[in-house]
Amino acid sequence: MEYLTVKEVAQLKGCSEQYVKKICKNGKLNSKQQIHPQNKQMCYMIPITALSEDLQVKYRKQLHKETGTAPELKELPALKASKKVIKKPLEEYTENQRDEIALWCGIFKEWQEKRENYKNKAAFDEDFCGLCRVRLGEDFRISPDKFDR
Repeated sequence: MEYLTVKEVAQLKGCSEQYVKKICKNGKLNSKQQIHPQNKQMCYMIPITALSEDLQVKYRKQLHKETGTAPELKELPALKASKKVIKKPLEEYTENQRDEIALWCGIFKEWQEKRENYKNKAAFDEDFCGLCRVRLGEDFRISPDKFDR
């Protein structure tokens, strides 16, 4: 099995190493702990299969660029069949559903506009979710994985 370091996963995801360590520690990202051979400290090793298919493909492309060899096709993840989107007119939704749609559209628009200005995207996502909970109440369910698309 192929494993990546915390640093490699952070670079792939475009986030900080601390964030990757945190999600490994919390069990949100499958990993194994291993003693580092040089400094004898515990470190996380993340199997490539624990990453999303998009990140696996991104990793394979980077590996291909670095080594100049073609990636083995059998190791590339299969592409998911796209879900068929059923579009229906806004008028067919109830008033409460339309209000919720408008709320989420506003949240995503604000998130996209503000996120561009931040270098550490993962930290911004956490902060933005906290801001939304402050504005809309602690009962409002939002987490950074809502934006992970």
